Amino acid sequence: MLRCATYPKVSSATARAVCQTADRIRRRVKSDGRGRGRSGDTCVARVAGIGRPATGPPAPVRGHRNTGNAPSIEGAADLANRPRVSIVTVPGCAGRLHLSPLPGTWSGAPSPETVRRDLAAIAGAGATTLVSLVERRELPLSAEAWDAAVRAAGLTPVALPIADYGVPGAAFEADWAAAGLADRLRRGETVALHCRAGVGRTGTIAARLLVEAGGLSAAAAIAMIRAEHTARAVETEDQAAHLAAVAAARREDEMPADSPTRG
Repeated sequence: MLRCATYPKVSSATARAVCQTADRIRRRVKSDGRGRGRSGDTCVARVAGIGRPATGPPAPVRGHRNTGNAPSIEGAADLANRPRVSIVTVPGCAGRLHLSPLPGTWSGAPSPETVRRDLAAIAGAGATTLVSLVERRELPLSAEAWDAAVRAAGLTPVALPIADYGVPGAAFEADWAAAGLADRLRRGETVALHCRAGVGRTGTIAARLLVEAGGLSAAAAIAMIRAEHTARAVETEDQAAHLAAVAAARREDEMPADSPTRG
């Protein structure tokens, strides 16, 4: 069984390729010796061909669409304190991505009523599936009550937890394959993604779907999410490396089996 720092137990060929590529990028970063950190603006992003992420409060972005009951976003003054709820079109797919912070927190302290209201807004925007990227302890309700509320809103709950500031692990990859989110987008469904703030984990997985379903490069996917959702999307160097690795694995999967560069 292949083991690596990011994916300790990986079984699928694609996940193995992601693991190997991500670790290659990290080794190049360490040998380059140009710094570390959580911000994502160190050399791993440059090695991956991904531009330096924005730092500080995000500036207003062109193409943002506010949906549901979340407050409108008009300027930079209080932008950092407002939820970002965006619709992102996936190139080549009839479906769309709905990106948001944790439902129930859009307008203040979470409660069963705010959860119900925010979930209704997500369903009202046309979403059919709600992908929760938070760990269960981050939910405003018990796991059972949360799933019941999601279903009551007419949404299919999908739990794909990632640690805050983290990247997908082996358990995520197995559940990701079973969820078939890229296929849902190709069929024309609107898939809603959320983490806690709607920035790092949400931005990373939204960009991954732009790679897998939309055929974009990692750099193009990150740029699109930052332009259409928030300039702070994809917060860490590990998240940037993960996307570069996913894109590399996708390119390899598309190569002919007898290609001399495959593997």
